[in-house]
Amino acid sequence: MTLRTILVACAVAMVAVSATMLGWSVPRLVAIGGGQPFDLRFFGYDHAEAIAFLKALGPQGASFYANVQLRLDTAFPLLYFVSLSWLLASIFGWAGFAGIGRVVVACIVVAVPTLLDFAENAAIREMLRLGPDALTPDLVSWASACSTTKWLTALEGVTIAAAGAVVALARRFTGAAR
Repeated sequence: MTLRTILVACAVAMVAVSATMLGWSVPRLVAIGGGQPFDLRFFGYDHAEAIAFLKALGPQGASFYANVQLRLDTAFPLLYFVSLSWLLASIFGWAGFAGIGRVVVACIVVAVPTLLDFAENAAIREMLRLGPDALTPDLVSWASACSTTKWLTALEGVTIAAAGAVVALARRFTGAAR
C-alpha cells in the first residue's frame, strides 16, 4: 500500500466519521439535550448552560455522548490531522513553497486544533462523568475555552489553506508554475 493510498483512505474515513457525527450522533444529542453538544458551540458556553445541557441529557444522553459521540470524536481528530496536514502541505507545494518546511508548517497549523479537540474531549468526558450537580465553573471554563479556540484555530487553518490555494491558482494562470 502506498503512502498516497493511506492518505486518501484517511481522508475518506475522516469524511465518513464526520458525516456519521453530523448526520446521526449530533442530531440525536440535540434532540435529547435540547441544544448543540458542547463540541459544536463555536462561541462557547458558561457554567449555567453546561449544567442545563447536562440535566437535559440525563444519564442516557450523557452515556450516549461519552460512549458514542466522544469515541467518534476521538477518531475524527486523528484522521483530520493526517488528511489536512497532507492537503495543506500539498497546497503549499502547489503555491511554490518547496522543501520540508512546508510540511512542518502544515503539520503545526493542523496540530493546534487537533490537540485542542483532544483537550476539549477530555474536558467534556470529565463534565459528563461529574454530572450537573458536581460540575465546577473552572472545568466548564476550560472546556469552553478549548472549544472556542479549537474552532478559531481551525478557521485560521482554512484561511491559510485558502490563501495558499489563491497563490497556487495565480501561479498556474500566470504561468509561474512552469
